Amino acid sequence: MKHKPIPHQEKHVKEHIICSADDHKMNRHHYAWFVRNCRLILLLRRDFSEGDLNIFRPAEWRWKIPQ
Repeated sequence: MKHKPIPHQEKHVKEHIICSADDHKMNRHHYAWFVRNCRLILLLRRDFSEGDLNIFRPAEWRWKIPQ
């Protein structure tokens, strides 16, 4: 996949590949694959549960896209 930064584009603009969200205005994804700032990002939303207060669960993984 060829992807390079666009000089006059905001760095935080997302190019969604696939996502499932509550509402586009709230930006609450249940899961999403998108490209931002030359990185492929997987976002998984995990709902809070009472028993897991001290357990760290990553919700976002990033991979640099080679040119």
